[in-house]
Amino acid sequence: MKVAGRNSVRRIATSDALADRDARTRLLAAGKMLFAQRGYERTSTAAISREAKTSESQLMRHFEGKRGLLAAIFDDSWRLLNEQAQAAIIPTRNAADATDAVLRTVIAAFERDPELAWLLLLEGRRIHAGDSGVVLSRGYLEFVDLLQRVVKQAQIESPRRSTFGLAAISSALIGAAEGMIRDRLIAVRAGRKPAFSLEDVQLVFRHLIHALLSQPRAAGRSQRKSTRRNRRRRS
Repeated sequence: MKVAGRNSVRRIATSDALADRDARTRLLAAGKMLFAQRGYERTSTAAISREAKTSESQLMRHFEGKRGLLAAIFDDSWRLLNEQAQAAIIPTRNAADATDAVLRTVIAAFERDPELAWLLLLEGRRIHAGDSGVVLSRGYLEFVDLLQRVVKQAQIESPRRSTFGLAAISSALIGAAEGMIRDRLIAVRAGRKPAFSLEDVQLVFRHLIHALLSQPRAAGRSQRKSTRRNRRRRS
């Protein structure tokens, strides 16, 4: 009787590890595609496993179920987007340009991969069965933190310090990005031509970033006071 040598055992273990990693990768790809096409609630673990050419037991082993798979897709996707956004910051001249680069990087990635955009911007904002509210992934929260850090630096560098809070500016930028990309996605899925181009989205952001970082909120209050004084004089 032959006993496998150490090298043979090592090769078998390596082969099993690669097959295991390959099954996880296929499950992530299958889940992303089916969740985007059918929606989370209408996609079964059996359908995901069939598409991934593996078993439901592998899905349970790697992700503990459909909810864990969705969370892993969100985290993996946002981690890659965050890496791309951080790389886009490096060649920028100032923090305002860095803010623009972060948003342009994510917008371009969503444009290249509509399934990813649909999944993150629509499925990622729905309340699913068993959840008490919208669950924000760790990767998305890391993106928000990155954006807030560059916005904070842009506020410091701006010659006209805006009195809008950091959270308000970040929320406005993210909300506008999500809304405009979502409108384009919905139009394309409905077979219509989007009402505005990707260049329009990027141009809107450049103007929005400039306006939010350089327009003091106090100016609005002083304008209202001036208007009231003029009214009193007329009367």
